[in-house]
Amino acid sequence: MTAKKLLLLIAVVFALSFLLRAEKRNPPLPLEELQNSKGPSYVPIPYPKTREEIITDVKYIIKKHYARRKNRFSVHAGKRKRRGPELLGLLNKESRLKFGKILKIKSYYTFFPEDYAILVDILDENEQLEARMCFKASGIWTQTSFTGEKTKSILKPFRSKEEAKKFFFNLDPGALGHLEILDMERVIYGYSYISSPISPVWVIKAASGTYYMDTKRYDVYKLKEEISIKTLKSLKNIPDGEKIRKDFIKRCPFSIQDNVNGVVFGLERITKTNLFNLLKSNWVEE
Repeated sequence: MTAKKLLLLIAVVFALSFLLRAEKRNPPLPLEELQNSKGPSYVPIPYPKTREEIITDVKYIIKKHYARRKNRFSVHAGKRKRRGPELLGLLNKESRLKFGKILKIKSYYTFFPEDYAILVDILDENEQLEARMCFKASGIWTQTSFTGEKTKSILKPFRSKEEAKKFFFNLDPGALGHLEILDMERVIYGYSYISSPISPVWVIKAASGTYYMDTKRYDVYKLKEEISIKTLKSLKNIPDGEKIRKDFIKRCPFSIQDNVNGVVFGLERITKTNLFNLLKSNWVEE
């Protein structure tokens, strides 16, 4: 099987698993639970606003969760190595790690309008990205990913809008160079081949359509068609419903789900990043 066919198969498997289930997520916790210091959902500063408030919550989570997880392992550089407990060093001033960029990003992963997630980058002594932690708007920790931990969770540093726009056009000047970008926003969708809560997606709106650039591989996809989640669910109850669903996946092997608006976007990949050029590129950080 060629690499191209294998990649397409992987994308279809992602799409099938993605469309077969509708993610049920719990509503935001009441403020009383977040403020209850004896409860499991306590955070020092619920719904933190400033960098200092967010770091206060992050340090509390690191101390609470990683101090007792010293025997958990992750794969890194081909070796089994403790990763989580390394973050405990952030609790003292002599740590080789430090806090990097902290971004609040609009989330379409949840079902709540105007919801957002907080992504916190952890840097090593060489200013290189070591890990990224993800928190709900309330300050509740959801996950931590380390660079190189797994192929699918390789993290890339956050880039400015202007640098991302420049890279977008450099991918394929013949196909994209003529586009006039009307709006560009970094957002979070659920788990799919091109997105995850830890890896936002650039949504690029142009006169010729809507494009999505992932931040893991920096491939670009164009919105081809969309279908409501409600319609997808109803297909199992009608004749030929399974065929309709599979035909949609065949036309759009890549997709992302907008839980806020109840829509699945079917995408067509229009550029494939040259990873060698990506590694050579010198981007300016925000």
